[in-house]
Amino acid sequence: MTNRPAIANSWFDDFHKFIAGTTSYKFVSESDSLKGRPALSREDFHKLLFTEEDAKEIAFLSLQDLKGSKYFGGAYDKLQWVAKTQWDLLVIDEAHEGVDTEKTDVAFHQIQRNFTLHLSGTPFKALARGKFSENQIYNWSYADEQAAKQDWLSSSEQENPY
Repeated sequence: MTNRPAIANSWFDDFHKFIAGTTSYKFVSESDSLKGRPALSREDFHKLLFTEEDAKEIAFLSLQDLKGSKYFGGAYDKLQWVAKTQWDLLVIDEAHEGVDTEKTDVAFHQIQRNFTLHLSGTPFKALARGKFSENQIYNWSYADEQAAKQDWLSSSEQENPY
């Protein structure tokens, strides 16, 4: 979930680069920014379930689309499948943008899920307001990334992900 629908391309690219070849998860999105790209529509994903019973989905949705749905406080009859699905994880990307509203709270409250992950490169407001406890915060900076890249054992059987 994001307030920036255009980043669907980045999520799609990262999914294919890092995950697609090692899992039964499929990238499902009808975001306009993915027009002409091989992302699965919800209908295509359901058809796929007839041949790949173990297929699971990673669904990319915009916050605007979600809040427009009558199942999440809006006026349009769409995205009922999101409301009916028990999700493992709700990922809120760019969590510092557009999520601190009552309408967003209502929409997120309707999503049945086990966990929520807020991603933000600039979480200052949420941290300053005390939205998260110390044990809910994980930081990973560019410096951390470079250190991990440098410290990766070349003898490892796994490819360096950094």
